Amino acid sequence: MTFGIRGLVISVFILSGAAHATESQKTMSSAEKTEYDAQVRNANDKNNGSVTDMKFYCGFTVPVSFTPEIVSVWSARNESGADYCNHVRLGLSAFCKEGDPAGKEARKKLLMAKIKKINCSVASEPKAIQVSFKDGTLNCKMGSKMNDNDIAGVVAEYVQKSLH
Repeated sequence: MTFGIRGLVISVFILSGAAHATESQKTMSSAEKTEYDAQVRNANDKNNGSVTDMKFYCGFTVPVSFTPEIVSVWSARNESGADYCNHVRLGLSAFCKEGDPAGKEARKKLLMAKIKKINCSVASEPKAIQVSFKDGTLNCKMGSKMNDNDIAGVVAEYVQKSLH
């Protein structure tokens, strides 16, 4: 009887997970899916540098998610798409640590109250970066030719100007 219940729970989980998969995830090969899953785990690992930086400078961290296209675009450059998405987190860390020291706690509290998740995707233009905020999610579309420092800088500037 226990086995039957476990089987039912697993079936329900698999079916509900498939309902939420993006079109890109549905068309990934097994190897692409394995690489994508590994990069998602790495991006949110507690020992990841961007996670520890954000915890140190902001007092908290938020989960990162990204589209499978991030992995494929940056893999073609022999780089990790997850690392580029982590630079969004580093931009938030910069926002917390830079600027007027008297406002540091206020900046931390602002981010903690507003940002619950980071989502990254690929921008249509190679040298573009688009940052937006909606319903607790900081969305970042990055062009394939953006460098990591530019990403962090644009995010810090966006937060400075837009989330107050």
